[in-house]
Amino acid sequence: MGILNFFKRNINKEKHIIDYHDNGKIKYEGRAYNNKKNGFWKRYYDNGNLESEGVFVNDKENNLWKYYYENGILHKEVHYEDGLKRGMLKVYHINGNLKAKGLFEDNKFINGEYYDENGVIIEYVNNPNGLNRVFRDGYQEFHKNNGLFNGEMKVYNKYGVLIQHIENLIQKEGIVGVLVDGKETQWYDNGSLKIVLNYKNGLKEGYVVSYLEKVEGIVDSIKLYENNEDISLRSIEDQKMILKEIFNYMKSGVVFHPRCYITKCELLGYKGSHSNLMDEPEEIIKNILSL
Repeated sequence: MGILNFFKRNINKEKHIIDYHDNGKIKYEGRAYNNKKNGFWKRYYDNGNLESEGVFVNDKENNLWKYYYENGILHKEVHYEDGLKRGMLKVYHINGNLKAKGLFEDNKFINGEYYDENGVIIEYVNNPNGLNRVFRDGYQEFHKNNGLFNGEMKVYNKYGVLIQHIENLIQKEGIVGVLVDGKETQWYDNGSLKIVLNYKNGLKEGYVVSYLEKVEGIVDSIKLYENNEDISLRSIEDQKMILKEIFNYMKSGVVFHPRCYITKCELLGYKGSHSNLMDEPEEIIKNILSL
């Protein structure tokens, strides 16, 4: 009985644990109680520099832990509760600037930010659900659902000007790549309209309308797509469809470069002068189409 009590007392006794690398330098050291790590612990590289430090409670990390590069520069700061990441985690570049920070709840990533070596933010992640931002020569905004692209996407240039808007991005589980479904609009860096097009299950479908860069608001070309194929020159009937679309745009005040409609009008029987067609395009196109 006395031997058993002595054994129990020694098990429960607080101990200082220390181990060494083969070169004789300390590998780790800390306190233990009830044969479990309890208290402050440190781990070292074989060059003698500190690798990590923090508190254990019953063999589980708790509170703030710090991790270091082999040269002694701070690498990570992690908050734990009962061995699980909980709270803010920070990662640093080797030059000491912040590389990433993220919020965790029971080891589950909630959201975070990534930075380049100069400390400039390059990405905001709200994963797997909600809004994400990527910062590279401007920034992108997109939505995810269960870690997959789902919903609209916006792209801004470095001046903060919106240059692309996609109505709906779709990413299916187990399939590589992202599909565009719906309308896509692009703008030049100065904010003037560049192109408007539509997709159906990732394929161009319908009219693709492109605008001049140097003269804002003037349509430079209009094409017709079917299953990602340009069918603008497929037949006279397709030419007629495009000309009708041009007429509908004109009725709403949109201005077209003459090259968009002159050849089409001639193919459909117009025999007048180009100057007349350029002066009164809407009226002449209406007559050609018998509208």
